[in-house]
Amino acid sequence: MAVSNYVKQELIAGGFPEDKISIKPNFIPDTGEGAKDGNYAIYVGRLTVEKGLPSLLAAWQKRNSPIPLRIIGDGPLQPLVEDYAHRNANIEYLGRLDLSLVLEHIGRAICLVFPSEWPEPFGRAIIEAYSKGVPVVAAATAPIRDMIQHGHTGILFQPGDGDECLEQIISLASDKIRLTGMQNNARHRYLAEYTEESNYQRLMQILHAACSTSSDRIDATSAHRNSAALAVKNSDHR
Repeated sequence: MAVSNYVKQELIAGGFPEDKISIKPNFIPDTGEGAKDGNYAIYVGRLTVEKGLPSLLAAWQKRNSPIPLRIIGDGPLQPLVEDYAHRNANIEYLGRLDLSLVLEHIGRAICLVFPSEWPEPFGRAIIEAYSKGVPVVAAATAPIRDMIQHGHTGILFQPGDGDECLEQIISLASDKIRLTGMQNNARHRYLAEYTEESNYQRLMQILHAACSTSSDRIDATSAHRNSAALAVKNSDHR
């Protein structure tokens, strides 16, 4: 079972047979819609270069963004994040928080920012945002393009282009009708694909299909053995 189509394609490229691979995304329990009453964008994740933080921070610093950016997480780039937060009042570093607080902050945001520049197998923070009814502005890497419906549940931008990312966020924040539509779409996407129940149903489908295929093979093997035994018996009779 692959968590995304990207992972499936990588497995196929590595030599695994395509007909033996099924896609089953990760899921999270439903914690309810967020308040969506905060005027900020939020980043949640490891503080590393491949996550796209340098370009994101540079864009906020250069543009003196009217939209505050909150950052949650820890990692090697923590000193860099702290430095930007010290020099820019619109960048707030909250450190590493308990999951309940993380979800509360996500649920109040205009959008989640997902600037990762490497092909992440799956974006857990994306479904956390969807569960809260919060759209996602994300770098258009191969795996994430499958999770974000551009203009519907979020917005995609060129990986590494922090300026485009910021422009998209400012545009989204200024269009309340568009924002409300994406909030509703994000919540519906979560309910349709990333709940415990939907994940369980998908798991059962995969297991039933695997068992059915296995039974067919067993039946075919038994038929082959029966035919062989009959041939031997007939040969002995002759």
